[in-house]
Amino acid sequence: MKTDLTIDTSSIADIGLDLEQYVGLWLVDEVRFSALLDQVGKLDLASHVAANAGRDISAVSQQRRQAEEATISVTDIQGTMTKRGSSLSGRGGMISLRRSVRDAANDGKVDAILLRIDSPGGTVSGTADLAAEVKAATAKKPVWAFVEDVTASAAYWVASQADKILANNATAEVGSIGTFLGIYDVSGAAAMQGIKAVVIRSGRLKGSGFPGTEITEEQRAVWQEIVDKTQAQFTQGVADGRKLPLARIESLAEGRMWLAEDAKQLGLIDEIGSFDTVISNLAATSRRKRSTRMSDDNTPKAATWQELKASCPGADAEFLGKQIDAGATTMQAATAWMAELQLRAEIAEEEKTKAEESRAEAEKQAAEAKAEAEKAKAGKPGVDMLGGGKSSQEGDPVSEFQSAVKSKMDAGLNKAKATASVVREQPDLHADYLQAVNAR
Repeated sequence: MKTDLTIDTSSIADIGLDLEQYVGLWLVDEVRFSALLDQVGKLDLASHVAANAGRDISAVSQQRRQAEEATISVTDIQGTMTKRGSSLSGRGGMISLRRSVRDAANDGKVDAILLRIDSPGGTVSGTADLAAEVKAATAKKPVWAFVEDVTASAAYWVASQADKILANNATAEVGSIGTFLGIYDVSGAAAMQGIKAVVIRSGRLKGSGFPGTEITEEQRAVWQEIVDKTQAQFTQGVADGRKLPLARIESLAEGRMWLAEDAKQLGLIDEIGSFDTVISNLAATSRRKRSTRMSDDNTPKAATWQELKASCPGADAEFLGKQIDAGATTMQAATAWMAELQLRAEIAEEEKTKAEESRAEAEKQAAEAKAEAEKAKAGKPGVDMLGGGKSSQEGDPVSEFQSAVKSKMDAGLNKAKATASVVREQPDLHADYLQAVNAR
């Protein structure tokens, strides 16, 4: 049994046609996809590929439009989208489109980006990455998507990540939010021709879908799971991009198309207008954004905790917390941290100097007291002051001296400073203390 979609590729096997990218899941409007398959089935592919030899099928059309003192990068997404581009469609190579969007986003001379889309969608492969590239570009400058008649499925996923979606007229078609995988079960036709397909497999699902074999319910369940999970990412991406509830997009994910007026009412697009009007409005938006950005650039921004840690190495949490409370910029915080380090160094040096001075004074007074005691002892020959003489203080001078030192320590001084203070304030007690200690 023959079908109209049987394509003989033997004559182009060595030419390099990238056929494998056509195999797998699709995000595409089925009506237009079926028409494409019908056309491909009627092509002389060998002649087609030969005619396109040397042409860069991944090339992207990127123009720059000057409008009202703004430069707008216009990138065309046309025809059936595939990961690496195709001679069978327009400008739909998603790797090249990603590069185009990224280059425009990083180009300081470009004020805004417009994606001009006329596409029924394409392969799942490559779509999520292109959508993410568009989303990233919106963080740098305005990005709008312009529906030029058709933006469906994979093309709509990409468009939904732009800041705004606009359609060229009321008859433009938008939507087809859905995923599909088509597989022929030709086992019946093979059986009628007396052909029995045999698959030698390593696992029960290996070889699923091999021509001539029956498609089992288990195989269908596995493929359905893959389709469902892919669709979940598609639906979530559109919901996030359009800032609409996920349940709302899930209710619209029926795979159908809407005319522009209905799509606008559903929140799938924002406006309807001509290309020139869109260019003019986008230019005005980019000027406002640029003005706001320049104003923001001139306004110091408070640093985050991580930025403060990086600009103030070694700073403790207390200092960083104060900078956060003050709304300090990284420059202000770094300056304050340098001043804080200088102040802390000066305080440490001052405390060190005071400690050395106190120690020196204590040693001096102790030496003087000792000298006085020795002088007094030398002036009274035959009198054993150490054995039975009385000190200049009543009671036990050792206990009294230690008690005085403890009293100072209880008041907050360390032992060295407390001892120095007692020596300075009560030299007689200190002399008696030394005399009593020497007598032991």
